[in-house]
Amino acid sequence: MARPLRIYVAAVSSGSHDRGPWKAVLLAENSSGKVVSEAAYPLRSHSENHAPPVDYIDASLLAILMALTIGRKHRARELIIYSDCPAAVDVMNKRRSPTGSQIGTCLQARALAYSYKTVQFHYSPYPAMSDLPVIAAGG
Repeated sequence: MARPLRIYVAAVSSGSHDRGPWKAVLLAENSSGKVVSEAAYPLRSHSENHAPPVDYIDASLLAILMALTIGRKHRARELIIYSDCPAAVDVMNKRRSPTGSQIGTCLQARALAYSYKTVQFHYSPYPAMSDLPVIAAGG
């Protein structure tokens, strides 16, 4: 990869005991390490009923899907996505099968991933995102 866009994603629950409502916190860096965007978005399913994600892995997969969308907005051709959820990374890397509630999101993310020249998924929480609850709250 010559000049990949790096996007760090995390799913954060603003409720108790990781039950939601969920937000995706995304931080995008260009190849020289400069932060080009930072945002928090509420997560909801893309299914017909638009129900919120049921657990941390579902929310993390939706956050990865949002990262793929953000990469398109930055016109990236090469993308590396870092997630703080090892199970979601395993699903995207085909080392783990998605559950019934994850199949739709996983298929959408994999389809969008094919629009890039190269895309990689890694488990690696970003150290600067230790203030995730503050970022998710909009502060």
